Amino acid sequence: MKNLMKAKLQTGEPVIGFQIMGDWPEVVEIIGLLGADFVFLDGEHGALGIPEIAGLVRAAECAGITPIARVPNNTPDVILRYLDIGVQGIIVPNVNSSEEAESVVKAVKYYPLGERGCGYGHAMDYLLTQSFSEYAKEANRETIVITQCESKRGLDNLEEIVDVPGIDIIFIGPADLSQSLGVPGQLDHPLVEEAISHAKEIILASDKYLGMVGFDGKYARSAIADGAMFINMSVHTLMAKAIQEYLYEAREEA
Repeated sequence: MKNLMKAKLQTGEPVIGFQIMGDWPEVVEIIGLLGADFVFLDGEHGALGIPEIAGLVRAAECAGITPIARVPNNTPDVILRYLDIGVQGIIVPNVNSSEEAESVVKAVKYYPLGERGCGYGHAMDYLLTQSFSEYAKEANRETIVITQCESKRGLDNLEEIVDVPGIDIIFIGPADLSQSLGVPGQLDHPLVEEAISHAKEIILASDKYLGMVGFDGKYARSAIADGAMFINMSVHTLMAKAIQEYLYEAREEA
């Protein structure tokens, strides 16, 4: 299946999507129908497991939106299960060295690019529409690989990480980065701002796409103007803000 998110990136256009941590197929459909480029299914935080994500992948396919998933850790057997249920992109948290980045690529890609296990299921249409060799070539071409830079160690090794073939996007995780720098949650702390600026400089100088959290629309637009090509925002945060504003306005009127 063609990865519409990856195709858009290859034309030089940024992609914008939304992250969910709950089993909300209707929300996935709404995200797609409203014109987002991807849905970020979070298997690291929240309550989503493999069965729930398998259903959300189908909702994304119905809505014409690219499903990508964050795995809980960088191990081949875990990554394989997410791929076999049909996600078109894998996000791996806390990748801190070139060796760890190479491990991600090996787990995601089939030979000759990697060592992904040969499975059977939804991702390859149960081998009813094409041979496995044809699917392997398609998966190598279409699956997008995203690693996260969210620690001081990862930042220190970022110049080596960006040289790893097969990584498409490096996504900066500001909250975990702030904790690694000793100022948890203080995203506007000079140490955090300097670290993010340094990471952006390294990524933008490489052949990888820069990924950023889009805290609000204006911030997202500014990040895109600065070169970010992957913008992600939490549906939970947006929902909480909208409910808070609604209650404030309703009670003010009363």
